[in-house]
Amino acid sequence: MMVPRSPLLWAAGLWLVPFNLAMALDPAQARWCLPAMLSLPLLAAWDALRLRERLRGLQVEAAPSLRFVLGKPSALPFRLRGSVPTAMKILVTVELPSLLSPALTAQQISLPPGQGDWGLSPMVTPRLRGRARIPGVTLATASYLGFWSLRRSGALDSEIRVYPGLGGRSGRMALPDTLPLYGHRFRRKMGKGREFDKLREYLHGDDYHDIHWKATAKRGHPVTKTFHAENTQQVYAILDVSRLSSVPIAASGTTKPIEHEQVPMEYFLRAALRLGVAAERQGDHYGLMLYAEQPLRFLRASKGRSHYGAFRDALFGIENSPLGPDYAEVFTAIRLRLRKRALLVFFCSLDEPALAESFAAHIGLISSQHLVSVVGIRPPDLLPPFQGAQPRTDEEVYCRLADQIRLRGLDKLARELRRQGVAFRCWEPERLSAEAISQYLESKYRSAAA
Repeated sequence: MMVPRSPLLWAAGLWLVPFNLAMALDPAQARWCLPAMLSLPLLAAWDALRLRERLRGLQVEAAPSLRFVLGKPSALPFRLRGSVPTAMKILVTVELPSLLSPALTAQQISLPPGQGDWGLSPMVTPRLRGRARIPGVTLATASYLGFWSLRRSGALDSEIRVYPGLGGRSGRMALPDTLPLYGHRFRRKMGKGREFDKLREYLHGDDYHDIHWKATAKRGHPVTKTFHAENTQQVYAILDVSRLSSVPIAASGTTKPIEHEQVPMEYFLRAALRLGVAAERQGDHYGLMLYAEQPLRFLRASKGRSHYGAFRDALFGIENSPLGPDYAEVFTAIRLRLRKRALLVFFCSLDEPALAESFAAHIGLISSQHLVSVVGIRPPDLLPPFQGAQPRTDEEVYCRLADQIRLRGLDKLARELRRQGVAFRCWEPERLSAEAISQYLESKYRSAAA
């Protein structure tokens, strides 16, 4: 598309207006004023004809998939390739999806004549998690005399993927040195191993439950089984992506910048990703399950670079479901799919009494076989009646009383789950990831999930 530029308008005003005034004042001057006035349209037409071929040999290319981390400023790489007839300046404007900020990025580049390949890397900041396509890209250049601007629009066949971040501007996560089994420092595991090692003769003090009765009958003397602690264990992050996970959380008043939306699901995704990184560092197998009204996605536990990529890909495109979870169906699916004992870390919201009652009623389907830990988010403004600032209005008093009812319901749920061998705690949003990792490392230290 060719559009006029301001120099053409200025030239028309400075060239045509005086001749029109001259003809208006003296009609006899029209014999030489009209040819002079026609010279400007002819010059503009010649400039437009020379401009038509300038952008035909240029193409904008980008990688098929561009990956970003939520909240981390990064470069958007793409290339401009082709032949340039003469030296010129080109303005490249890329229209970005709503996942990235700003909505438009423009960069001007000077191109020498001839065949070439030029790289462009405007800076963008991902502000929403998910996937999207780049809507379009526009090339614009001015004509030789500057009268016209030629614009050519096209589409980039490239997908934008924004993954949940690990926190911090560097995108890296550091585990505290005080946590057990950090790094390569040796620490003896507690608890009895469950992986069979060998048979040996019975010794005084051996547990009668470890006697191998078939070998004892065959050899004629007591034979006992020995076990050793497993080097790896399985840990699953099980995320609730139902309607309660989309309820906004009140601001906590922290001075740290928030890189994602203030909803529980975004905190759950980050905590699950951090838990996977921690398990990868410890050499354990880690998996994932997402559920809403029914199980949505299941990734069997494994480890390695390719598995971490699949683990991260399963998290970035998830959206909330408007329905509530059916815990009977969810726990039944877990029992059927997971035969080996594992640590199951639930990231869910159990604020509604009906959901909490359903969770406690059906958790027995898996708590007898697996080690289950439930991690929830405690809103920063949820305080007991006599803590925090003194209420000043009747509305604040009623809100405090409602908070007390919610806290009593959560305490009752914690006691009920504790009787079934399930750990349940609610933490502030900023502590969610650290506490989930701490529980995982503590269970590994005690060999509780082995």
